[in-house]
Order: sequence, then structure tokens, then C-alpha cells
Amino acid sequence: MICFSSPMAQYLLEDDFIATKGGYMRLIMDFCDVDSDKWVQYAGKTKFPLNALYKNEGLRLLRYE
Repeated sequence: MICFSSPMAQYLLEDDFIATKGGYMRLIMDFCDVDSDKWVQYAGKTKFPLNALYKNEGLRLLRYE
């Protein structure tokens, strides 16, 4: 199975989804872009309070990616 973006990965990793497929699957993650970097870039171009929100989202997503 191939996952093309980090927001979709959460759905593939759910127990119910994997259980319905009857066993183990190989999962390939192919991030065409890095969503966390986009949020950090938004933070650098906006003013408070949005810049703090965007930076936090970027860092949280980076840990997930």
C-alpha cells in the first residue's frame, strides 16, 4: 500500500483499516512535499498570533512526519 501524504497516513494506520485487510501489509510513505516546512514558512510570513500557531503546527507535524 502506498500513502502519498502525511494527512492520509493516519487513516491507513488505524487498527480497523489494517484488521479488515487480514494481516500485515507493507506501507510505503511517499511525501511529495513536506507539509511541516510549509507551516514553518507561513509562520515566517505572518504576524502574531497566527505566526505562533503556524510555527507550532509545523513543529508538531515535523515530529509526525
